[in-house]
Amino acid sequence: PGGPEAGAAALRAGRYEDRSGAGRLIRAPEIILLFVAPERRRQGLGRALLARVRAWLGAAGQRRCLARTLDAHHNRTADFYRAAGFRWQGRSRERGFQVWEHRG
Repeated sequence: PGGPEAGAAALRAGRYEDRSGAGRLIRAPEIILLFVAPERRRQGLGRALLARVRAWLGAAGQRRCLARTLDAHHNRTADFYRAAGFRWQGRSRERGFQVWEHRG
């Protein structure tokens, strides 16, 4: 949405091992990039781009996806995913990241 210079998204096959003691392994597509150009932010393009990603995943039969955010005290990316219905799953084994999951 908004032209090729406005934003981009990329996915990979993702996995997250729950470290809460449940021993659960989540395998789902992972959003590794969801970018909106700074001058185009706060215009709804991130939500529109995420909606397209989720629609594409849904058409491919994928009902869930993962996303990682920096493990920071105040993180606008985490706020974005939370507002979009993602739920926090825990901290990644890769130091400095939080893992979020969306089921649709």
